[in-house]
Amino acid sequence: MALPKVDIIVLNFNGIKHTPTCVTSLYKNTSYPFSLVVVDNASTDGSKEWLKAHENLPNLTVHYNVERDGGFSEGNNVALGHCKGDYVLLLNNDTLIVNPDWLHCLVEEMEADKSVAVEGAKLLYPNDLIQHAGVTFAYDDRADLFVPFHRGRFDPRQNWSKVEKMPAATFACVLIRRSVMDEIGGLDEAYGLGNYEDVDFCMQARKRGYSVLYNGGVELYHYEGATQLSRPDQRGWYEHINRNFLVFQDRWKEWLRKDFAENPALYRAGIQQQRIRPQ
Repeated sequence: MALPKVDIIVLNFNGIKHTPTCVTSLYKNTSYPFSLVVVDNASTDGSKEWLKAHENLPNLTVHYNVERDGGFSEGNNVALGHCKGDYVLLLNNDTLIVNPDWLHCLVEEMEADKSVAVEGAKLLYPNDLIQHAGVTFAYDDRADLFVPFHRGRFDPRQNWSKVEKMPAATFACVLIRRSVMDEIGGLDEAYGLGNYEDVDFCMQARKRGYSVLYNGGVELYHYEGATQLSRPDQRGWYEHINRNFLVFQDRWKEWLRKDFAENPALYRAGIQQQRIRPQ
């Protein structure tokens, strides 16, 4: 029986410090067959030249933007035009693959439950503490806001190693069923440069009756925010994040209020557990 086809998307903007390492680790440490689509966002730091020198890598397609695009959503949506697989995996260029069976494990869980639209992994800081073990929400009753946060942040690596349903997952590494991506119409470009488009997509999927899965048996390293931290205009970046947070609240606050009431266990970190994966 033929394996489901997976297209991996990596975005690059001035990523010479991370993109070569990410792409190299992907080819070296992935046993599952995949196609790779890289979108270069008019880089000027030498990373575009590195990509051009490695265009002969197996099943690699590189899309070079002549001018910079609008950000994370737009870049991924451009890449989707080059994807033909059953699944799309979005992968930040500041990630490092270390376990050869990581992609097989993600696909296996998605194939086992056709109601799952989105599946995230355990992301680790370089010091082996957890950066992401699924996304859940806290309700701020004083401000009447639903605030998404990464569960398990700074916990020991051995924690949060189960497979379980969650409200959302970060798109630093996420496997998405292509049919659902097409149904929703890709990522929402209203979020511009990035932030909150991932939780927005998860809400879109769950609103349609799909579920979001966190796979704690799949681990990779994530140098969180490496691209963002290199931005010269940090104040403008944080203003952008605040704007996107308010856009998200506007769209989803009332839906989340209802979902909190109807699915309380889903929002309690670690309570609604599915199958346990051995470490």
